[in-house]
Amino acid sequence: MADKYVGGLYCFLGGLGMGLASGILFAPYSGAGTRDRFRRKAGEARDLMNTKAGEGRKFVKRQAARLVDQTNEFVEHSKRVVNEQKQRVASAVQAGTTAYRNGL
Repeated sequence: MADKYVGGLYCFLGGLGMGLASGILFAPYSGAGTRDRFRRKAGEARDLMNTKAGEGRKFVKRQAARLVDQTNEFVEHSKRVVNEQKQRVASAVQAGTTAYRNGL
């Protein structure tokens, strides 16, 4: 059983070595060119991430402002409804008091 795993490990390491060797032999750029290319691509990726992060911050700010506006509208509407109900209850109490006094 152990021989099976050892043989697989040797095959894996052999394939890894051959892949590395062929990558080095057939690389399209020199070491300095490859490093420059990686550096440039990393800079582009950083710039893209900064741009997307800025867009995300703007989106969150817009959504937060929208939520604040909706909450304020809801609070104002609720205040109006409560005041209307208070007036209705007060009118009903007044009408009941008047009816009771007239009935006596």
